[in-house]
Amino acid sequence: MHTQIWVVSTLLISIVLIVLTIVKFKFHPFLALLLASFFVGAMMGMGPLEMVTAIESGIGGTLGFLAAVIGLGTILGKMMEVSGAAERIGLTLQRCRWLSADVIMVLVGLICGITLFVEVGVVLLIPLAFSIAKKTHTSLLKLAIPLCTALMAVHCVVPPHPAALFVANKLGADIGSVIVYGLLVGLMASLVGGPLFLKFLGNRLPFKPVPTEFADLEVRAENGFGAIANILLIIGAGGAFNAILKSSGLADTLAVILSNMHMHPILLAWLVALILHAAVGSATVAMMGATAIVAPMLPLYPDVSPEIIAIAIGSGAIGCTIVTDSLFWLVKQYCGATLNETFKYYTTATFIASVVALAGTFLLSFII
Repeated sequence: MHTQIWVVSTLLISIVLIVLTIVKFKFHPFLALLLASFFVGAMMGMGPLEMVTAIESGIGGTLGFLAAVIGLGTILGKMMEVSGAAERIGLTLQRCRWLSADVIMVLVGLICGITLFVEVGVVLLIPLAFSIAKKTHTSLLKLAIPLCTALMAVHCVVPPHPAALFVANKLGADIGSVIVYGLLVGLMASLVGGPLFLKFLGNRLPFKPVPTEFADLEVRAENGFGAIANILLIIGAGGAFNAILKSSGLADTLAVILSNMHMHPILLAWLVALILHAAVGSATVAMMGATAIVAPMLPLYPDVSPEIIAIAIGSGAIGCTIVTDSLFWLVKQYCGATLNETFKYYTTATFIASVVALAGTFLLSFII
């Protein structure tokens, strides 16, 4: 049985290892994530066969769902561009002069994201950001960050997304109320974490054109698949890293550490989900783990409604989208951003959105 200090140190060193190998030694993210996976497995006492099995399961489980969706989504996006559909949407949106393009991307993310997994939403909606960015000569980051932040927010706080639905069900919360509260909190968090944050940055936000590999895609399927091969490798390695974190018992030990903290249930629910998301790289897993930790404590706080706790858990899961999450790498590749830029702009945006969502949750708790 490993000590809590050992577990936390292993997690922190693995994250530093990923960043260092990519930034300093110029490793491909796929190799960096695999190296970190073996490091965590070895430090947590996993055998070679056990590590290989977990990595294989993680890659297969992740790509088994996402590979076809990303591939078809890329082709669909190019078809939209070639047919003029994306351009037409962009022109229509430009007529809404009372709304800026980044705010419109937030609204698109919130509305369309209700029925889409966050990764699927990024793949299907990013061509719209490509089209508007090229037509208006706007930095892709200014459009993609608000879109992806909104997709993440709605993914975490609004049923019928599986994790949000699971949390509401386990806590005995009213689904309809969670949907309404989630949309309100998600909208507020997305606007502050997206457009407002980027407006604060101003000229410090670098200009990012549409990445060449996506701008030059042919309509033919084989060329589309070739352009996304890099993304699939990285996402698969991210799934392997997540699997190692769970199989090694690191995530379970971290959950125990967090459950021993004594604080307000709303803050605890938010913090547990936030830390678990950073640790295991999956908002869904983080929300389920946070629910298991927080649910037994609810009878001690009869004045706090289960709907509020459900939103608090989802709010925490919005934040800390870092190298452990395959979404981090998906956004990085589609935006043509460096590792540092993805940390600086997307990770910060999701963290700000998470904090704002927490504030909104506290505000709701005083009203309802």
